[in-house]
Amino acid sequence: MGDLSFNLSRWEMACRCRCGFDTVDVDLVKNIQEICNHFADKYEGRAALIVTGPNRCDAHNAETPGAAPGSLHTQAKAMDFKLKVDGKHIPPREVYDHINEAYPNQYGLGLYSNRVHFDVRSGAAERWPRDLDEL
Repeated sequence: MGDLSFNLSRWEMACRCRCGFDTVDVDLVKNIQEICNHFADKYEGRAALIVTGPNRCDAHNAETPGAAPGSLHTQAKAMDFKLKVDGKHIPPREVYDHINEAYPNQYGLGLYSNRVHFDVRSGAAERWPRDLDEL
């Protein structure tokens, strides 16, 4: 059990350079927990959240391959993650499709071959890749 929500702990979101940046946006925590709950209910099991891309301080962000300057990871509003239910990996495409359906005109959502990016940006929703057949 996490200290931010059932499935998320502050230490999981801490910048990996060990600078101490471990703040997390409340909306991010709320939405990630709702996503975990959905898959736990769907598969009638216990969801496990695996954070692959937590917060990044500006210095660590600059050193991270592929990270955009000003990334929402540096504002504690984004995370990359995987999900399991009772030890079984949930395909990233399935997670992406659920989030896209649940929040069609909100947030940032990215699909990668081994994970999903989710952020609680304000303003217009963003999706990538634009052509999901790229994966």
